[in-house]
Amino acid sequence: MIKNGVYAVRQGPLLGSNLRRLARGEALEAFKPQHRTMAMITTGERHAVASWGGMSFQGDWVWRWKDRIDRRWMEKYQHLPAMPDMTETPMRCGGCGAKVPAQVLTARAGASGAADPSRKCWSAWRRPTMQRW
Repeated sequence: MIKNGVYAVRQGPLLGSNLRRLARGEALEAFKPQHRTMAMITTGERHAVASWGGMSFQGDWVWRWKDRIDRRWMEKYQHLPAMPDMTETPMRCGGCGAKVPAQVLTARAGASGAADPSRKCWSAWRRPTMQRW
């Protein structure tokens, strides 16, 4: 699968669902990526390149198209609901779980039984490998 933000966005809901399934001991669902995605990149000076399947496009009009898509996407996250008042309940964690070292996560996964290699989720606990492009 190519690196593309579309895949990350579409995997989010399934990831949430799979985390809940994992906590309940249920079978996980596999992600099924769409066959084709639009790839767009700005090249500077209000110019962009896009590709979809075997077709490609470039020009200022592609930049305007990408800009409109990006602005619509960001607009969805500009007006979020207010956070609940948490002054009565102290935070239980020390912050974002991504700050926890991989060794700690692996040890915890092993202690909980989630690190069973026969389970589909095991790959999520291993450190990702670097790829060269």
